[in-house]
Amino acid sequence: MRKKKPYTGYNRPVPENVKVIRLEKTQDFYTEYRYIIIDSDTGEVFDDAQGFGYKTAQKAYAAFSWKKRSHDEIVALDSLKHTVHDWCSSHSEIVRDIQYAMFEAIKNNNRYSVEEIAQLIPEDDKHEMPFSVKDLLKYM
Repeated sequence: MRKKKPYTGYNRPVPENVKVIRLEKTQDFYTEYRYIIIDSDTGEVFDDAQGFGYKTAQKAYAAFSWKKRSHDEIVALDSLKHTVHDWCSSHSEIVRDIQYAMFEAIKNNNRYSVEEIAQLIPEDDKHEMPFSVKDLLKYM
């Protein structure tokens, strides 16, 4: 039987020696489970959330993934954020319309989708966007 890989919540592969283990923290009136990241070969603790531990294994894997990003990934993300902010500052009327549509949707207890927001952007401006509408909503 094949061993099931742990769910990390991310597409980035987790090294084989990295494991998340569950710890039991007993307080006065309750018991709480927390998760830490260890090296399974040496037993060294990679990350324990400054001694508190993570509430879920997925959060522990996500934190490990975030902390182990390469320099190229960090630069690419910063560049994307900068590009989105520059586009937003030069298209302030479109951004204002998007924010108003999002506000109205939330106020009326409705959800807004990426497709609905994409309809608010004129076709000429969509073609000059060097990023997706999803990235626009994420970093706007």
